[in-house]
Amino acid sequence: MLLHAVILGEPVGKGRPRATIRAGHATTYTPAKTRTWEANAAATLNEAWGHRAPLDSTPVRVIVLAVKGRPGSLLRKKDHEGRIWRTKKPDADNVAKALCDALVAGGVLRDDTLVVRLEVESLYASKTEGPRVEVWMHYVSELPVEQQREVA
Repeated sequence: MLLHAVILGEPVGKGRPRATIRAGHATTYTPAKTRTWEANAAATLNEAWGHRAPLDSTPVRVIVLAVKGRPGSLLRKKDHEGRIWRTKKPDADNVAKALCDALVAGGVLRDDTLVVRLEVESLYASKTEGPRVEVWMHYVSELPVEQQREVA
């Protein structure tokens, strides 16, 4: 395993770029909520990475566990104690996009194109745990499916 990090706090999905006109020119920007989360995530990832040089040519597999805090409606006695699948916003893929951008901003990867395999789970926390995003990064050790067939 190359990296394991825990980013505390609610998962945030990559916000859509916003546009504005300044001095007669259109500019785009990332929403503040996304920028703040990505900056915090980048700092956490950089610390977990040990301030090493970013990977620049090796394909990697990234596993993301996005655990959102439970809403009050799921904290009743009759509700399941453990984690529950979450099918609400932010979408799992948008959380993964924000995380991949944070991997680059945190100096872990040169470019997020190095992520060739991505697995994401989106859950509500158990009744006893807090919200967070966990990430694991591994080297990709097997060939793509098409090449596996050719070798066999």
